[in-house]
Amino acid sequence: MFLEGWNDGTSGPLLPRMQKFYGVGFLVVSLIFVVSCVGFIIGSIFNLYLHDRLGFGRMIVLGNLLQLVAFCIQAPAPPFPLFVFSYIFNGFGLAVQNAQTNAYVASLRHNSELYMGILHAIYGAGALSSPLVATQFSQMRHWSFHYLISLGLALSNVVILCLTFRFRSQNGK
Repeated sequence: MFLEGWNDGTSGPLLPRMQKFYGVGFLVVSLIFVVSCVGFIIGSIFNLYLHDRLGFGRMIVLGNLLQLVAFCIQAPAPPFPLFVFSYIFNGFGLAVQNAQTNAYVASLRHNSELYMGILHAIYGAGALSSPLVATQFSQMRHWSFHYLISLGLALSNVVILCLTFRFRSQNGK
């Protein structure tokens, strides 16, 4: 969830730099939010179907891998249409991770309310810290290198999820 919060807190500080770099106005640069939302909706629609086919362990990793793909595309600051399109992967990945992590924590037998609170506090920590980092990158020539930090976080998250859940379903099989 830290990565989800990190992702959600990243765009705001980078928007003025994106506008300047790509030579687009606020309305056009805001397409990143629209495309991310479309990706989230698509991810939400397919989440249950994919969960039935792949299971929890594979789905949680898939969501993270999709964010990894998005950050790989965003880091070199590609042409604006491709940059915007990459947010569909990001949105889809966020939807999958959000559903899987919340369902997993809600299904815990003991203290699920406490763990749900901790889960969302971790989201908040990501959302709090990423604007501080993104603001520094927004002042640099290579502003999009902020996505390399995001890429590193996503990569470490994939490794941790693979080691922790080992692609198992939620019931451990």
